[in-house]
Amino acid sequence: ESSERAYQRARRIRGPNGKPLFNVIRLSDTRARRAALKRADVVLGCSGNKSMGLADFRLLRPGAVVASTSSADIRRP
Repeated sequence: ESSERAYQRARRIRGPNGKPLFNVIRLSDTRARRAALKRADVVLGCSGNKSMGLADFRLLRPGAVVASTSSADIRRP
């Protein structure tokens, strides 16, 4: 499956209340990324690449959980 198709499919997943279950954003959309990181409770990186830098970590709220499904060589800034 192409990354574009996966992105579009994930954006349509809704919870029981009809609201989006996930906030799926493109890494290249800097404005959306910054806004999402500021309100995130959980951030899951699954791009296979380094997706967050130190400036991104500084945007997170206290207590936010960050998880990565990337290999061991792509974990932290």
